[in-house]
Amino acid sequence: MASTKPFLFLLLLLIIPLALAKVDLTLASYYSPNTAITFFGTCSLANDAVALQLNAQSTQVWFDQTLTATNKSFSSVYTPTTSGNYTLYVSCSGESLTKTFCVGTASQCTSTTTSSSSSSSSSSSSSSSSSGGSGWGTCVANWSCSTWSLCNATLQQKRTCYDASNCNQPKIELQNCTPCLESWVCTAWSSCSNGYEARKCYDEHLCGTYTNQPSIQKTCQATDSGPAPVKIVSSSYTPPTTKTTTVTKTTTPSFWETYLYWIIGGGLGLILLIVLIILLILHFRHKSSGTAQNLDDLQEWIKAEMQTGVSKEQMKEMLRKNTDWTEAEFEKAYSTLNSEKK
Repeated sequence: MASTKPFLFLLLLLIIPLALAKVDLTLASYYSPNTAITFFGTCSLANDAVALQLNAQSTQVWFDQTLTATNKSFSSVYTPTTSGNYTLYVSCSGESLTKTFCVGTASQCTSTTTSSSSSSSSSSSSSSSSSGGSGWGTCVANWSCSTWSLCNATLQQKRTCYDASNCNQPKIELQNCTPCLESWVCTAWSSCSNGYEARKCYDEHLCGTYTNQPSIQKTCQATDSGPAPVKIVSSSYTPPTTKTTTVTKTTTPSFWETYLYWIIGGGLGLILLIVLIILLILHFRHKSSGTAQNLDDLQEWIKAEMQTGVSKEQMKEMLRKNTDWTEAEFEKAYSTLNSEKK
């Protein structure tokens, strides 16, 4: 008998943490449409992230994230608009809970529950008969995950994944993230209900850390002793869903913006070049015409100089120093004059 005591003690140590680490939430069997439902429950840790997902006929219709208060409780509100059966998935502290309820009148929910139970039984039996002998692996998982939570104090983000095929229990995934400056805004405190007042607070910067997070729940007579929010917002406030990032837009300059001055400069340069060419052409044509017209004057000058006894070389030197006549033009005029004498 004494040898069994250590074994019982170890078994007790294993059972106690499992009993403590749980999610608790109580729901009524049915609710009226368009009536706000407050999901109020507890987790095993304070200031821990809580993920709530609501499915209607296996389709997600609502998702919310909140934090447990110092007394490990949490609350969230949803208003269903459609009658039918709903399934609520709650996950926190590494544990998960599934609850079902009906939206509609008492008679509608009773008949719906009865037919659903019958359908479930027949479906279960048919599934058993059809899968008989096939063993494990007949259920195909269909995972659907929520968006990543805000970055927490340990620089990690969480998200909850659910198997739409109900082959597996919901699971929580983690990933690393980076911190930023918090900017908390909160709604006004709700009216007193069951001895508590509640409100919702959101970090506008989506930092994911909770260093300066205001209280989201307190007893009705207590004063708010937590960090003060940056501002109070209305209950219709829509929290940011993605982190705002300042993006510097890089604009690629157009062809004209890049090459406008080059085009203008090139065009002006081309115009100047054309004008210069025209002037040169006109200059040489004028010079050629002037040479033809003044050749007789040159011959007359040569003739007069020859009569005074000036030699050919002296005439060349005089023309070179005092006129624009070239040696070729002089030779031409001199030759023409000699040929005329002969």
